[in-house]
Amino acid sequence: SPGAQPVGIVTFDGSTCSMEITDDRIEPGPLGFVPFRVVNATEKRVMFDSWRLKEGYTFRAFEATIERDRRLAEKPGNQGAFPSESEVSYLGSDIIPANSSDIIAPQMYTPGRHAIVCLHLFEGDFRPFGIAGPIIVQ
Repeated sequence: SPGAQPVGIVTFDGSTCSMEITDDRIEPGPLGFVPFRVVNATEKRVMFDSWRLKEGYTFRAFEATIERDRRLAEKPGNQGAFPSESEVSYLGSDIIPANSSDIIAPQMYTPGRHAIVCLHLFEGDFRPFGIAGPIIVQ
């Protein structure tokens, strides 16, 4: 919502996807939006995907899946190994130009664990590179 302050900063620098939470407690704003500042500190466009982890699926398992997908993307012809809809719910994507930052506000209206995945261009397609989280929404 207009004027809402970001609850954290997610940064992709080309080698790491990191997050700093700046609020003590994360609660959804109007319509469930939770604002974050995202920083693309690279020379190419970067995509930031927002996800909700479903009950029983751990952040560590999601992180391992993202790492596996990143390694598979480096091998020609591989489609990746993303989790199923029974494990995560996709919330949205935002593309941030090279060497810039912006505010994104994924709709994290459901209490629980969430994450933001940093994706970089690989052979003309955005592929997961790293993950920031867990983001615990109250």
